[in-house]
Amino acid sequence: MSGTVIGPVLVLGAGGYLGSTLVTHLARRGTEVVAVGRRAPRAVGPTVRTAAVDATDPDDLARVVAGAGAVVHLVAHLVPGRSWRVADDDPAGEAGTVGPARALVAALRDRRVPVVTASTVGIAGCPERIRLDGTEPDDPRTPYDRQKLAAERALLESGLPAVPVRLPTVYGRGADPAAPGTGVVAAMAQRAAAGRDLTLWHDGSVRRDLLHVRDVAAALDAAVRHADRLAGRPWVIGTGIGVPLGAVVRGLATRIADRTGREPVPVVQVPAPDHAAPTDFHSVEVDPAAFRAVTGWRARTPLGTGLDEVADAVATRPVPV
Repeated sequence: MSGTVIGPVLVLGAGGYLGSTLVTHLARRGTEVVAVGRRAPRAVGPTVRTAAVDATDPDDLARVVAGAGAVVHLVAHLVPGRSWRVADDDPAGEAGTVGPARALVAALRDRRVPVVTASTVGIAGCPERIRLDGTEPDDPRTPYDRQKLAAERALLESGLPAVPVRLPTVYGRGADPAAPGTGVVAAMAQRAAAGRDLTLWHDGSVRRDLLHVRDVAAALDAAVRHADRLAGRPWVIGTGIGVPLGAVVRGLATRIADRTGREPVPVVQVPAPDHAAPTDFHSVEVDPAAFRAVTGWRARTPLGTGLDEVADAVATRPVPV
């Protein structure tokens, strides 16, 4: 089915940061979409229908997956204020991340509908080499990474043509041009706009592969269109470049200063909190060559452009943190 999907693309978690960006991307391509959230998301074009569904309820899901040509599963449990940092003893993490994947399997039953799901390169843990290409063994070190791996396995072992797409650090403006996005980049930009020091838990040399959310949306779209060739295993994507977090944070401080007319806020090293994970101190860059060879996808948003957009959004509407 490369390049062709028979029936609408159902996006679960369409009201979230990544989901809303994907729906906007698909709508601009003229793709028929059913955007699904716990509350019905906002429709963004004539090809988009919306629905409110409990993603943990197989019967509720079965109602909306009927007739879908493909499903993009973007539902996961996130902790307010700490994003993916789920506690080991938090049952909501298992229920909110693994539960929806299992419910989707039950809802689809015997239908051979492609399912693309957003996962994380954190499943690789802290391998000896920092450049990931998808061949490294799974070694998740955090509850969230373990839950994402369990969700992947629930889909892959179901018999469905499942395509887990493992993401690095995602950042950038998504569907709302006035919002800076989520994650470490948005949080640091908001701190700078509020005049607060930018803090690092290390000397700033730890590298991250920062992938813009619009490039992620394009990758998920490509995974849907090439699911026949991708199904059956996880795929890693990224820019292929690891950027020192110290340079990213200092760049944000300078960008916010340029837009507010103030001096750049200080960037300081502080002790790591108790909830810090080993992966916080492990550098990552991702080689997406295998995924590109099948789909033709590549990251296209320059880091400077993405950081400029975040700074513009925050400087226009600062959010104290």
